[in-house]
Amino acid sequence: MGRNLFRHVEDFRMLGTGRNGIRVIVTDSDNLLEATEELELRIKYNHPSRSEMGFENGKRFNTSSETIDGEKVFIFEWSPYGSDLCESLVPRRSILAWAESADGSEKT
Repeated sequence: MGRNLFRHVEDFRMLGTGRNGIRVIVTDSDNLLEATEELELRIKYNHPSRSEMGFENGKRFNTSSETIDGEKVFIFEWSPYGSDLCESLVPRRSILAWAESADGSEKT
């Protein structure tokens, strides 16, 4: 598999059958830097002929509609760099959410 951290997987056959338990990053955005939710999952099975990929946590990915539980998601090849990037974005998002919710005035 070629490594392209900022491009989601489009050919799911390239992820294999699932026997090797390949790790992937599942996000809600096609841009890893803009994702607001991400999960690191291992592929349990991949059945392109049935348009289905399953993960060890029991979730199923529909490869035709690219959805899990009806929600559009994007799959990226796992790498230490991509994993670290996702982990570093979590505190940043918390700070940004706090800053957006604060109105800048102190109440006494």
